[in-house]
Amino acid sequence: MFLALALCVSALELDVPRALAQLSADAVDARAEAERWLAVHLKASDFDLAAEVAKSSGLEARTRLTRALGSDERHFELAVLLFVDAEPELSRIGADAMFALAERWFGAEAAEPWNEKRVSSELAGRFAGIVSIQPFLDDPDTVIDRLARLAPDVETNRVSRARLEIVVDPGLYVQAIAGTSAAATAAGERELVRSGAFEVVLFRTIADLRATAEGFGFDGPHPWLRVGYGADMGRKNGPRAILEWCRDVLQYPDRPRGEGAARALAACGWPAPLEWLERRWQSYSDRNALHGVLLAAGRGRVVASLANAAAVDALLAEVSAARELAPSFDSFARRVGTALARCPRIGLDGEELGARVIAAQLWTTRSTAQGTSSFGAEGSAYTAAILAGLGGARGEYGRAMRARLSEPLADDDRAGAVERFELLRMFASRALPLEGLPRVELSRALLALTLERRAEPQLVAWMQTLRARPSAPWATRERAQRLDDAQLAVLIELWLACDEPRAAAELVRAWSSANRAPALLGERLAARARLGDEQRVRALLTLARDGAAGDQLAAVERLELLAGVASRDRRQAAARAVLARGSVAFDDWPLVGALAGTQGCDELLEFLIAHAKRVIPIENSLDAPWLAALARASQDLLARDEQLLSRRIEQELDSALRRSPKHPLRKAREERAWPNQPGPAPTSFEALDPRP
Repeated sequence: MFLALALCVSALELDVPRALAQLSADAVDARAEAERWLAVHLKASDFDLAAEVAKSSGLEARTRLTRALGSDERHFELAVLLFVDAEPELSRIGADAMFALAERWFGAEAAEPWNEKRVSSELAGRFAGIVSIQPFLDDPDTVIDRLARLAPDVETNRVSRARLEIVVDPGLYVQAIAGTSAAATAAGERELVRSGAFEVVLFRTIADLRATAEGFGFDGPHPWLRVGYGADMGRKNGPRAILEWCRDVLQYPDRPRGEGAARALAACGWPAPLEWLERRWQSYSDRNALHGVLLAAGRGRVVASLANAAAVDALLAEVSAARELAPSFDSFARRVGTALARCPRIGLDGEELGARVIAAQLWTTRSTAQGTSSFGAEGSAYTAAILAGLGGARGEYGRAMRARLSEPLADDDRAGAVERFELLRMFASRALPLEGLPRVELSRALLALTLERRAEPQLVAWMQTLRARPSAPWATRERAQRLDDAQLAVLIELWLACDEPRAAAELVRAWSSANRAPALLGERLAARARLGDEQRVRALLTLARDGAAGDQLAAVERLELLAGVASRDRRQAAARAVLARGSVAFDDWPLVGALAGTQGCDELLEFLIAHAKRVIPIENSLDAPWLAALARASQDLLARDEQLLSRRIEQELDSALRRSPKHPLRKAREERAWPNQPGPAPTSFEALDPRP
């Protein structure tokens, strides 16, 4: 008891200089006591004192100082300062302390990298859901960041529901923002879409970008992936890379290398470097650190210094000032928008942050010293994209945006279409209250934008959530004639989902009269039926058939078969007609697929399977119409819970593919990219990503 009391009294008498000196005391208890005290009380401001002792003391004192630094993440900044010092002994102490800190977070065996093949094997089958992304829609850094921000949780053998952090190496970042990355040579592939399981899309996208990956921390609770160029990979372990990124943040202020390093630190998921970046942003207005803070916020890790009215005002004022000089929002503005969209609705200062975003007036026309300046539709879309995540405020803004939804849009007004897309997302997210929504004015540009972003399910869901309706002219044949097939199919689904079957039926008759390809609309209606709207789809096509005759009637009846809502007798009669012909015309394969997966058409399913087994060895393509038919049949069987028949298709295919190992279908099967599962379309990362 007296010994414990003596130690407490001694501890109360210690300060940093005394404790550092006591590391070299004669008594071992005194040295251990000093180490314990320093582990709690050392601060970055003690750098000069710690450095002097480290240079003048013996091995044991330096070892105890290193252990004290490595025992608590609050010493992260001091470890960095020691590491970047020119004195080798200090740099070694900083590095050793950083390794100990990293081991506490990532795990004891997490330092050494796993190569891409090993990581890919570890992640196979660990993510739920199917996703899609366009690898060349933006620069490599933006594409990888989008994958990281929207990635589903991963389950590993060691941890359930962990978050896989994805880091863009600063070397790749510098080339990405300069437009000199290897992926820039593939600009002609801008429309390429990667779809499938998340891990498959991730590694295929990395390959598309001419990059490679290595993994860290897969033996522990916090796995992370580093993406870069091959020459930069496998040469350093995780803590060493983190140390070098810290040095780059300090050595390259306001330069791409330092900016990329700060973003890499924020992306690895370790709270300690993020806290360091936050302090540097707040204390020194470090722009590199700010970029790291913004990236972390965009991924859901919002630091306290960002979640307040003053920070929101300052960042949006900078965006506004830059917008006065530039014709469009730059990458910094987009990063600010993505970060603010993840902030809490009420800041730590009690302010409603959505009100601060609205007060920035990026959505209005206003006067400046240089004259009238209008941020226009682009600024309005930017504001709405932030508020969709952040939340909004009542008042003038909500009323103005509600009215704007019903204003006419020119068919070629791309900026207006983006604005309307973001406004619908914002109101549907309940960021602002919306009562008595007027009819929404659509445009050909809005439908084209929705298709480009593969966001048809989202647009339909938003309109349903809002109980909104397209404006009346969008139910006329005149308007239908101005749309292409894909746009008109989306419009028909919108009217159907908004519980306006008569408007949708009129457009279906217009479709049938114009001799448009029925397969596209039939598949969209079938997908709607699989989502639980079978009765609506059946009622729609019944209405369309009642007002049709001749060729138009035949076209509507074919749509009923393609949508899977025709009577059993008609389906069986159509299946017998196909079997009687013995061969299938190119345009009839969608009908075969629609029939083969329905009840009572088992013979047609056997015909389709036999055809697949026969042609797989000689037809080396994923675009074959019979393959699309087989995928449709498989989807319908799964939707009907016909697991045995669905499994039969897979077994027969796998048997045939074993004899044709180079057929692309085999790889698609392994990557879970074929067939698509029934239900909603693959999650499109472009559709969910605020892109003002």
